[in-house]
Amino acid sequence: MASPSDPRRLKLERLQEQHCDVKAAYDRERSQLKGQVGAAETQIEQKLEPLVERLTELAQQISDVEKSLEDCRLSDLADCLETAFENDPETIKQIFRQALPQGALWCKNQNPASAKELVTILSKITLVEQPPYPPLLVFAGYLLLAQALSIPGLQDWLQESVEPIQGGRVDDLLNTLSTQQQTQQPSSCLLVRVRPVAQSDSPSYRLTGLYIEDVEAYQDSHATGSPYSLPNDTEEKPVTFTKAQFDTKLRALIEIVLDDDRDLPDALHLFLPPELMHQPIDQWISAPDIDAERTFALEHEGQIYLRCEGRLGNRRVQKKWKDRWGLHNQGQVNPTRAFLPADEQNLTAAEAQFKRSRETFGLKLTCPPKRLEGAITGKSIFKWLANVPIPAVLWLRQPHPTASCEDCLNEVLNCEQLEDIPGKVADRRLLVEPDHLGQHVSILWDNPYLTPP
Repeated sequence: MASPSDPRRLKLERLQEQHCDVKAAYDRERSQLKGQVGAAETQIEQKLEPLVERLTELAQQISDVEKSLEDCRLSDLADCLETAFENDPETIKQIFRQALPQGALWCKNQNPASAKELVTILSKITLVEQPPYPPLLVFAGYLLLAQALSIPGLQDWLQESVEPIQGGRVDDLLNTLSTQQQTQQPSSCLLVRVRPVAQSDSPSYRLTGLYIEDVEAYQDSHATGSPYSLPNDTEEKPVTFTKAQFDTKLRALIEIVLDDDRDLPDALHLFLPPELMHQPIDQWISAPDIDAERTFALEHEGQIYLRCEGRLGNRRVQKKWKDRWGLHNQGQVNPTRAFLPADEQNLTAAEAQFKRSRETFGLKLTCPPKRLEGAITGKSIFKWLANVPIPAVLWLRQPHPTASCEDCLNEVLNCEQLEDIPGKVADRRLLVEPDHLGQHVSILWDNPYLTPP
């Protein structure tokens, strides 16, 4: 760890003092320019030129020394963590994910293979709005709070790193993080899988659910979910239902979960076969105090995510599906450009462009889904999606009375980050104006890291 007497620190102090002195000389000379013309003005400008050159030279030297010190600081942290990472990598990675700020949740899908790689990832996170403490310091703070870990040298490293931040102390950081841990509630969800059941008379389905109390822990493989099914449903004799009974059976499953003394899930993920994907499921929702017939007993704040049931277990798309999901929440990805328009004329071309472009996240269907069947030899667009690694699709269940399909979807995509899109759709659904966008729009939002076992 670089000590206060490190030659680089002493050099940095000298360079900063020199820069301050030269800047003062520059300001004095420049102040004399006011009102000067002709030879006097030229003479002053000639005096300023070497001062500007010297300021530029000193700024570069300061930057080089600061980078050297920063590289040393990161290397010191990686050395501190090396043994702990080798002994308990899963705990270290869990704390790494816990330390990620909202604007960098895409890093949750990273799987660092060493302490050095982990430190590098955290050090390179850049955010539009800077938090009080950088992610690297938050990570180190959470490590100190983890009672199961003992990492020699970590507290000294953290104290040295915190001091330049408004004269901060390690205790201030730890108190802030401890308070956050106590107030933060884990996010819950209910995964519902609807599977077709082969029968001779008419299409029928089976419903199973998995309640997850802590989504983050579940994704980190440190927790399991609680399975639920309809009464008397077994693998040998499944309880089946028709398409017309779907909403009733789904409500019944949710009631079973809530009757089991479960809290309302923060999100509902519905893994649907192609023929059910076009249902207006997002409108079957209400707060419990205004619960009405044909609605779910869920709070309005809860998100509903449509998922692709046919993609589960499809090994052909798993890796590419996960790779493309890596764009999720990356601040540099523009949501409007991340969705390609697709209709019956250009669906094949849109798929090819999706494969070529590394910044494409999803499709926006600019015509009713039914019209796309001709573009894929009579196959439903939703059946086609089961075999392609496209994480997200936006479409309208019915045309909007006053706006084009593409204009409506572009309005939804007009947000800062990909992660904002589902929330924007949910907000539109709560509007009360007649014929508002929320009555028409549907969204497939398929997270490959949050699936049933």
